[in-house]
Amino acid sequence: MENNTEFNRFTIPLRWGFIVSIVSILLFTIYSMFMMTTAGMWGAMGFGVFSFILTMLLLGAMAMQQRKAMGGFITFKEAFSAVFVSILVIVIVSQLYATVYTTWIDPEYYDKSREMSENMVVQLGGDEDASELAAAKAEESIEKQKSFGGKLMGALFSIILYSLFGFIIAAVVKRKRPEHLQA
Repeated sequence: MENNTEFNRFTIPLRWGFIVSIVSILLFTIYSMFMMTTAGMWGAMGFGVFSFILTMLLLGAMAMQQRKAMGGFITFKEAFSAVFVSILVIVIVSQLYATVYTTWIDPEYYDKSREMSENMVVQLGGDEDASELAAAKAEESIEKQKSFGGKLMGALFSIILYSLFGFIIAAVVKRKRPEHLQA
Protein backbone atom coordinates (compact mmCIF):
# COMPACT_ATOMS: atom_id res chain seq x y z
CA MET A 1 0.00 0.00 0.00
CA GLU A 2 1.25 3.48 -0.81
CA ASN A 3 2.04 5.96 1.94
CA ASN A 4 -1.50 7.25 1.93
CA THR A 5 -2.50 7.90 5.54
CA GLU A 6 -5.99 8.92 4.40
CA PHE A 7 -6.83 5.43 3.06
CA ASN A 8 -9.45 3.55 5.03
CA ARG A 9 -9.76 -0.07 3.95
CA PHE A 10 -13.47 -0.16 4.87
CA THR A 11 -14.69 2.89 2.92
CA ILE A 12 -14.91 1.26 -0.51
CA PRO A 13 -16.38 -2.08 0.70
CA LEU A 14 -19.02 -0.30 2.80
CA ARG A 15 -19.97 2.06 -0.03
CA TRP A 16 -20.23 -0.80 -2.51
CA GLY A 17 -22.07 -2.94 0.03
CA PHE A 18 -24.79 -0.30 0.21
CA ILE A 19 -24.82 0.15 -3.58
CA VAL A 20 -25.21 -3.59 -4.17
CA SER A 21 -27.84 -3.69 -1.41
CA ILE A 22 -29.89 -1.10 -3.28
CA VAL A 23 -29.56 -3.12 -6.49
CA SER A 24 -30.57 -6.27 -4.58
CA ILE A 25 -33.58 -4.51 -3.07
CA LEU A 26 -34.68 -3.28 -6.49
CA LEU A 27 -34.34 -6.75 -8.00
CA PHE A 28 -36.23 -8.36 -5.11
CA THR A 29 -39.01 -5.79 -5.40
CA ILE A 30 -39.29 -6.17 -9.18
CA TYR A 31 -39.38 -9.94 -8.85
CA SER A 32 -41.92 -9.89 -6.01
CA MET A 33 -44.25 -7.36 -7.58
CA PHE A 34 -44.13 -8.28 -11.24
CA MET A 35 -42.53 -11.66 -11.87
CA MET A 36 -43.28 -13.97 -8.96
CA THR A 37 -46.69 -15.11 -10.16
CA THR A 38 -46.17 -14.66 -13.92
CA ALA A 39 -42.62 -15.73 -14.74
CA GLY A 40 -43.07 -19.42 -14.04
CA MET A 41 -40.45 -21.81 -12.78
CA TRP A 42 -37.83 -21.16 -15.47
CA GLY A 43 -38.34 -17.41 -15.32
CA ALA A 44 -37.87 -17.43 -11.56
CA MET A 45 -34.72 -19.53 -11.83
CA GLY A 46 -33.35 -17.37 -14.62
CA PHE A 47 -34.01 -14.19 -12.67
CA GLY A 48 -32.33 -15.68 -9.60
CA VAL A 49 -29.25 -16.67 -11.58
CA PHE A 50 -29.15 -13.22 -13.22
CA SER A 51 -29.38 -11.52 -9.80
CA PHE A 52 -26.61 -13.68 -8.36
CA ILE A 53 -24.26 -13.11 -11.31
CA LEU A 54 -24.91 -9.36 -11.21
CA THR A 55 -24.09 -9.32 -7.49
CA MET A 56 -20.84 -11.21 -8.08
CA LEU A 57 -19.86 -8.85 -10.92
CA LEU A 58 -20.49 -5.83 -8.71
CA LEU A 59 -18.43 -7.39 -5.91
CA GLY A 60 -15.66 -7.98 -8.43
CA ALA A 61 -15.80 -4.32 -9.49
CA MET A 62 -15.58 -3.32 -5.83
CA ALA A 63 -12.53 -5.52 -5.30
CA MET A 64 -10.85 -4.02 -8.36
CA GLN A 65 -11.54 -0.50 -7.06
CA GLN A 66 -10.11 -1.51 -3.68
CA ARG A 67 -6.95 -2.82 -5.37
CA LYS A 68 -6.61 0.41 -7.36
CA ALA A 69 -7.05 2.48 -4.20
CA MET A 70 -4.29 0.44 -2.55
CA GLY A 71 -1.81 1.38 -5.26
CA GLY A 72 -2.59 -1.43 -7.69
CA PHE A 73 -1.54 -4.25 -5.39
CA ILE A 74 -3.62 -6.26 -2.96
CA THR A 75 -3.10 -9.53 -1.11
CA PHE A 76 -5.65 -12.31 -1.13
CA LYS A 77 -6.45 -11.59 2.53
CA GLU A 78 -7.00 -7.87 1.88
CA ALA A 79 -9.16 -8.58 -1.17
CA PHE A 80 -11.28 -11.17 0.61
CA SER A 81 -11.66 -8.94 3.68
CA ALA A 82 -13.03 -6.15 1.47
CA VAL A 83 -15.40 -8.53 -0.32
CA PHE A 84 -16.55 -10.03 2.99
CA VAL A 85 -17.37 -6.61 4.48
CA SER A 86 -19.51 -5.87 1.42
CA ILE A 87 -21.18 -9.27 1.68
CA LEU A 88 -22.10 -8.62 5.33
CA VAL A 89 -23.65 -5.26 4.43
CA ILE A 90 -25.54 -6.75 1.48
CA VAL A 91 -26.96 -9.66 3.48
CA ILE A 92 -27.95 -7.58 6.51
CA VAL A 93 -29.61 -4.81 4.48
CA SER A 94 -31.32 -7.29 2.16
CA GLN A 95 -32.65 -9.38 5.06
CA LEU A 96 -33.96 -6.29 6.82
CA TYR A 97 -35.68 -5.11 3.64
CA ALA A 98 -37.14 -8.55 2.93
CA THR A 99 -38.61 -8.59 6.44
CA VAL A 100 -40.10 -5.12 6.02
CA TYR A 101 -41.38 -6.00 2.54
CA THR A 102 -43.05 -9.27 3.52
CA THR A 103 -44.48 -7.84 6.74
CA TRP A 104 -45.79 -4.42 5.73
CA ILE A 105 -45.37 -3.70 2.00
CA ASP A 106 -46.68 -6.99 0.58
CA PRO A 107 -48.15 -9.15 3.35
CA GLU A 108 -49.45 -11.58 0.68
CA TYR A 109 -45.88 -12.35 -0.42
CA TYR A 110 -45.85 -15.77 1.24
CA ASP A 111 -49.25 -16.64 -0.22
CA LYS A 112 -47.87 -15.86 -3.69
CA SER A 113 -44.82 -17.98 -2.89
CA ARG A 114 -47.03 -20.89 -1.87
CA GLU A 115 -49.08 -20.50 -5.08
CA MET A 116 -45.90 -20.43 -7.16
CA SER A 117 -44.75 -23.71 -5.57
CA GLU A 118 -48.04 -25.37 -6.39
CA ASN A 119 -47.89 -24.07 -9.97
CA MET A 120 -44.39 -25.52 -10.36
CA VAL A 121 -45.69 -28.98 -9.52
CA VAL A 122 -48.44 -28.62 -12.11
CA GLN A 123 -45.92 -27.37 -14.72
CA LEU A 124 -43.77 -30.41 -14.06
CA GLY A 125 -46.75 -32.69 -14.66
CA GLY A 126 -47.52 -33.63 -11.07
CA ASP A 127 -50.86 -35.11 -10.12
CA GLU A 128 -53.28 -34.00 -7.37
CA ASP A 129 -51.41 -35.90 -4.63
CA ALA A 130 -48.10 -34.36 -5.67
CA SER A 131 -49.71 -30.91 -5.69
CA GLU A 132 -51.08 -31.40 -2.17
CA LEU A 133 -47.72 -32.66 -0.94
CA ALA A 134 -45.98 -29.64 -2.49
CA ALA A 135 -48.50 -27.31 -0.85
CA ALA A 136 -47.84 -28.91 2.56
CA LYS A 137 -44.07 -28.67 2.10
CA ALA A 138 -44.37 -25.09 0.88
CA GLU A 139 -46.42 -24.19 3.95
CA GLU A 140 -43.83 -25.79 6.25
CA SER A 141 -40.99 -24.03 4.46
CA ILE A 142 -42.76 -20.67 4.58
CA GLU A 143 -43.39 -20.99 8.31
CA LYS A 144 -39.67 -21.66 8.82
CA GLN A 145 -38.76 -18.66 6.64
CA LYS A 146 -41.05 -16.37 8.64
CA SER A 147 -39.44 -17.24 11.98
CA PHE A 148 -36.45 -15.40 13.40
CA GLY A 149 -34.43 -18.62 13.31
CA GLY A 150 -35.36 -19.18 9.68
CA LYS A 151 -34.32 -15.66 8.74
CA LEU A 152 -31.06 -16.08 10.64
CA MET A 153 -30.36 -19.40 8.89
CA GLY A 154 -31.15 -17.79 5.53
CA ALA A 155 -28.74 -14.96 6.27
CA LEU A 156 -25.99 -17.37 7.34
CA PHE A 157 -26.52 -19.50 4.22
CA SER A 158 -26.29 -16.36 2.05
CA ILE A 159 -23.09 -15.25 3.78
CA ILE A 160 -21.52 -18.69 3.27
CA LEU A 161 -22.58 -18.96 -0.38
CA TYR A 162 -21.47 -15.43 -1.25
CA SER A 163 -18.20 -15.96 0.65
CA LEU A 164 -17.37 -19.05 -1.40
CA PHE A 165 -17.62 -16.91 -4.51
CA GLY A 166 -15.85 -14.11 -2.62
CA PHE A 167 -12.82 -16.39 -2.35
CA ILE A 168 -12.82 -16.72 -6.13
CA ILE A 169 -13.14 -12.95 -6.58
CA ALA A 170 -10.26 -12.36 -4.14
CA ALA A 171 -8.09 -14.90 -5.96
CA VAL A 172 -8.78 -13.17 -9.28
CA VAL A 173 -8.04 -9.59 -8.12
CA LYS A 174 -5.03 -10.24 -5.90
CA ARG A 175 -1.82 -8.84 -7.23
CA LYS A 176 1.46 -9.24 -5.43
CA ARG A 177 3.77 -6.24 -5.21
CA PRO A 178 6.93 -6.95 -7.23
CA GLU A 179 10.16 -7.44 -5.29
CA HIS A 180 11.72 -4.23 -6.60
CA LEU A 181 8.77 -2.14 -5.30
CA GLN A 182 8.65 -3.58 -1.78
CA ALA A 183 9.74 -1.23 0.99
